[in-house]
Amino acid sequence: MVRWKIHRAPQAGGIPVVATRRPLGVAVVGGLAFSQLVTLYVTPVLYTYFDELQSWFRRRRQARAAAPALLPPPEPARG
Repeated sequence: MVRWKIHRAPQAGGIPVVATRRPLGVAVVGGLAFSQLVTLYVTPVLYTYFDELQSWFRRRRQARAAAPALLPPPEPARG
């Protein structure tokens, strides 16, 4: 009995049921669209950027490790 009263309350007050459910529909559709945008576009782009950043750090570290072998030996300090 209580369930029927809660369900019929908007209609009894003169508010159409569709108008009371519209914000819920907007929130659901907006949430689905946002999650799909993040899943299909933003996440792969971030993974690509992080992969490129990792490659850049790796190349930089390898260049620093190889650089001392290319330089001439330091001169002894005069004192």
